[in-house]
Amino acid sequence: MTTSTLIEETIVALKPKIKKALYQTSLEHREDLEQELNLKIISHFNKLDISDIPGFFEIAERDN
Repeated sequence: MTTSTLIEETIVALKPKIKKALYQTSLEHREDLEQELNLKIISHFNKLDISDIPGFFEIAERDN
């Protein structure tokens, strides 16, 4: 799984929660805030090194 795919899946998964939270802010700022939140998600993933995360079979093999 590539980083961009992981970022996209995370944004899609969090979208309903973000939309719900955006109702707490004024209508004129919602779109800007949503973009800022998406940028924060992207920047967070860019800081991570996902190549070190073990895959399913690596974990299963290690546990045996």
